[in-house]
Amino acid sequence: MVRLILLMVLVLLLLPAAVLSATWRVEQDGSGDYIMIHNAVNVASAGDTILIGPGEYRTYIVVQPPGWTQPVGVYAYVTKPELTFIGSDPSEVIIGTEEYDPGHPLDNPYGFLFMDGGNGWHVEGVTLENCLDGISSRTDTGGEVSESVFRGGDYGVVLNTSETVNISNCEFWDNVGGGGVVSFDPCVDSVVQECKFNNARISVQNAENFQVNDCEFTTGAVGVQYFASSGRVSNCVFSDISNYSVVVKESSNVTVEGCTMSGGGCALSIENRSTGTILNNILEAEVYTVNIYGPIVYVEFSGNHILRSGGLFVRTIWFPGTEGDVILNFEDNYWGVGSSNPIAEGIWDMNDDPEIHAIVDFEPFSSEALPAEPTGWGDLKALYR
Repeated sequence: MVRLILLMVLVLLLLPAAVLSATWRVEQDGSGDYIMIHNAVNVASAGDTILIGPGEYRTYIVVQPPGWTQPVGVYAYVTKPELTFIGSDPSEVIIGTEEYDPGHPLDNPYGFLFMDGGNGWHVEGVTLENCLDGISSRTDTGGEVSESVFRGGDYGVVLNTSETVNISNCEFWDNVGGGGVVSFDPCVDSVVQECKFNNARISVQNAENFQVNDCEFTTGAVGVQYFASSGRVSNCVFSDISNYSVVVKESSNVTVEGCTMSGGGCALSIENRSTGTILNNILEAEVYTVNIYGPIVYVEFSGNHILRSGGLFVRTIWFPGTEGDVILNFEDNYWGVGSSNPIAEGIWDMNDDPEIHAIVDFEPFSSEALPAEPTGWGDLKALYR
């Protein structure tokens, strides 16, 4: 008997955590384990799954996290690791308030607030509506969200964490704070992929290797902004962004590749000691397609279509000359014209104002449109003058 008991204990110890984890059901009609999301969080253990059934979840709790100066409302306050939240469908599961009242966190709660210990979270299949932050990942908590909608409210997903957060197949609509996704702390290797942003931006601050891939951005003031960060924007489409589709500023280092930017004031702005590697994009805007704002920045533009709709191809500004004249590499691009004079006329640099101390070097250039997806530089060299 003792041997049997010891054997059973050994088997239990060797079982994977998934086998021992529990599943909790939250249902508005009372058919599940709970009708409030946070009640399920209270009883859940690390590795558990919380299934959220159809309905509008408007009831929240009030908490004051350690170190915070005031209490806040929240639908799910999570300090346990590896909890999974799965909604039945984002069109059926609505979490949040019916209206948004900025500046009143008790009236407009957080959706999911992941704090100390709440690492390894997963959220999918829900709509966060008019929340202060739809998901707020803080204090070294990383996780992932997919197949969800963030509508209204201040921000969609906020990263106040040094951990990795992955965001995929989500939609962000009319976030009044302007931030669909915002990072404030040095999160590392985070990815936003295959998401749609309508009147909502991605703002990356103090992050390392922050990736934005295969996303769509429509309307709004800014598409993606990097501030003192590094990363990559690839295969994204920007349309009718009023100010800047992509901004790289404050000593950031960003690669932009395979994107299409059209409409609005400026397609791409690189500013204040930043580094930009801009490859194989289609760039077009109404005021100036590319804005290069000093002091000295390092750029490489190659294999792009740089087009204009009545404004400038490139504007350079605020190169004071204290570090000498700067040569900006714009070789091997297509400008929509077949000769150099129209290109030079559409560029504002030291040739127009000697006080700028920056020259756009655009020769050699392609006199023909470049392949949308070049297979190699050997195929492109023949196109260049």
